[in-house]
Amino acid sequence: MEESAFLGHVVSKEGVQPGPTKVKAIMEWEPPKNVSKVRSFLGLAGYYRRFVKSFEELKKRLTSAPILALPSGGGGYVVYTDASRQGLGCFLMQHGKVIAYASRQLRPHEINYPTHDLELAAIVHALKIWRHYIATDVHFSVGGDMLLATMQVKPSLKDKIKDAQEKDSHLQKMKTKVREGKNNQFIIQDDGMLLNGKHICVPDVEELRMEIMHEAHYALYAMHPGSTKMYRDLRPYYWWPTMKKDVAEFVARCLTCQQVKAEHQAPAGKLHPLTIPEWKWEKITMDFIVGLPRTFRKHDAIWVVVDRLTKSAHFLPIRQNDSLDKLAELYISEIVKLHGIPTSIVSDRDPRFTSHFWEACKGL
Repeated sequence: MEESAFLGHVVSKEGVQPGPTKVKAIMEWEPPKNVSKVRSFLGLAGYYRRFVKSFEELKKRLTSAPILALPSGGGGYVVYTDASRQGLGCFLMQHGKVIAYASRQLRPHEINYPTHDLELAAIVHALKIWRHYIATDVHFSVGGDMLLATMQVKPSLKDKIKDAQEKDSHLQKMKTKVREGKNNQFIIQDDGMLLNGKHICVPDVEELRMEIMHEAHYALYAMHPGSTKMYRDLRPYYWWPTMKKDVAEFVARCLTCQQVKAEHQAPAGKLHPLTIPEWKWEKITMDFIVGLPRTFRKHDAIWVVVDRLTKSAHFLPIRQNDSLDKLAELYISEIVKLHGIPTSIVSDRDPRFTSHFWEACKGL
């Protein structure tokens, strides 16, 4: 079947045009003699208004059956707009063929608009009624006799990904496996887009992946997210093998992020190497090893005391619940008695070293 009638239209591979029965009705329409018949004619004419560029040639255009092309998936759209003191007009084109016409009269508050505001109102009107076509990447180029511009719509990001998939040999092989039922992880949409589960497979094209990450990072609603948040934002929609790594590298190269992102870690202190002691057991270090199996003498920890010069050490068995007086007595008898009082002791901030341990040593 090359064409089909649907709701007063004839749909074919060439596009959409008015149905012949409606055209015949207009050709045989009697001149209206009252308000009711005028409204009936306007209702029929209004039903086909998107086929009519100028209502001044309403009958001529309806009976000559202009063909409106059907929009295709890619290739971009071009919108032409114009305005006058009587109304606004615009038409949508793709590949040099008209997709749709639109026009309306000026509203009362628009009559006093200057020329450039009227031109802008025509553009806004086109964007509203055809947003489902052109809600992608809109650019303006200088028009001919128009005051503002000609609006061109570039292919959407999804169209670019789809075209890149067609050129990617690896993804084409994957599509073949999916069609043969050899791979259940990937699926093919009705429009030919390859998905990994619910995620669009992005081909190995650096410019395309950079465009996706640029949109996710620099868009007005994104506000420069960190690598973790940006990856979580992209993951529900896109997939490629190195996405997490690429996102982290992209964010790391963002100069704005490096300049203004707050530091979430405490600033590191200034590290200074310990000086080399001039004599043995002049400067020592000490720490505890805990969590050991209990011995028959009920020792469950080791007190380690190391000479920083010779690296010789004492390993003193203790109990974790030994009192500070007991530890002070052990320190005097096993360390001070053999090596004298050190000039420097390095340890961590164990509570036993920061409490009354040294007072207990002084008491001995």
